[in-house]
Amino acid sequence: MGKRKELSTERVRKGPKRKNMKVAKARAVLKFERSHERFTWKGALYSDGKRLFKILPPPRDREGIEVDGSCTWFSMASVLEAANRACGIEVGQLSWEDLLELVGTQAQFRINSFLRALKYKGIRTRADFLKGNMEAKRYKIAQYTEFCHWELIKGDVISGLDKDNIKAAVDNALSKSAMICYFPISDNYFLDFAEGMNHIYQYDETQKQRMPNGQIATHTAMVTGFGFEEDIPYFQIQDCNGKRFGKNGFCRILPSSIISMFAFDILQE
Repeated sequence: MGKRKELSTERVRKGPKRKNMKVAKARAVLKFERSHERFTWKGALYSDGKRLFKILPPPRDREGIEVDGSCTWFSMASVLEAANRACGIEVGQLSWEDLLELVGTQAQFRINSFLRALKYKGIRTRADFLKGNMEAKRYKIAQYTEFCHWELIKGDVISGLDKDNIKAAVDNALSKSAMICYFPISDNYFLDFAEGMNHIYQYDETQKQRMPNGQIATHTAMVTGFGFEEDIPYFQIQDCNGKRFGKNGFCRILPSSIISMFAFDILQE
């Protein structure tokens, strides 16, 4: 992954079970004229000159992790692993715990805080973190960009990416840039994907979930691709609830259900 363009949530209480949401229900979303364009990191390989390896790490599983915003810690570590492998850089499993020590759980604007920590400090592999090796290599990013219109988010009313931001995010996905996304949670996300369903997730304001502080529940995931089902665009994501979640750990989400996306380039030293 050469030079690119400049580029949370705890488990929440499940609400009442609801009927499976079909893609057809999303016909009101923006249509996209570039329906021939698709890309996925799923199954993509890289070579170290001797062997082939998968670019994407296996889906992480945060079950039993009692840390606020664990989805963001896990997703950040996974996407940085994938970004390095996409550039042909061998890397072991990166330590989300190292990132936790750098940022803490009380940081405001958590994702931006994580990205700044990755830019200026970097994180070690989990093996080096557990050994306490402070001299070990730290994996960093060079720059990052956010696609979002925060001014559209007011109180309980959440507006997803607009058409311009969707196009910019798609351009970065198609240029093989590493990305993460941040989106609100309604009952159908955990209820349906926990049962292995493979439809496209659409946020349902009538079934919104809330955090203990009253805020709308949100989630963070690694973006692994972009595609279409008929004329409906979606981003493919890798969740952090293990392979049992979604389709072997992967889900799909409507762009209009995403609050914000972040893309970045790694620092190659």
